[in-house]
Amino acid sequence: MNTKPILVCLALAMPALAGAASHDIKVFITEYDLNHDGSVSKEEYADERERRFIATDSNHDGGLSHDEYVNEYRARLTEKHPDDKTVERQMKQAEVRYKVLDSNNDGHISRAEYAFSGWRMFTEHDYTKDGAVAANDDVDGKPNAT
Repeated sequence: MNTKPILVCLALAMPALAGAASHDIKVFITEYDLNHDGSVSKEEYADERERRFIATDSNHDGGLSHDEYVNEYRARLTEKHPDDKTVERQMKQAEVRYKVLDSNNDGHISRAEYAFSGWRMFTEHDYTKDGAVAANDDVDGKPNAT
């Protein structure tokens, strides 16, 4: 199987994956800093991603169906009380994300497909490449986020 087209599609869709792992570093840290020390280790990130996968897999079959994925995202989104237009736009993005994440088109997102989608965002935020994401990491002598 030629995986290059799949990887290209995933790379192009990554901006749409904000709901899976936030592009905003402050939100990312808030969501994944389990011990509240101001940074997210690889272990914390992996643990929280696994917890989210298990929580979303409501029928416990080891994969995420379309309905499981979309309904979990809708529930998280509506907790934030956005306006109807924002919900509609974000739900369209959830549909796109589901299709991209189900890279082998078998009708469910496997644990591996789900994990792959998140690690790219982690490594994007790990500016110092030290295995942790922290708001005060320096990038070219400038603070990452303050």
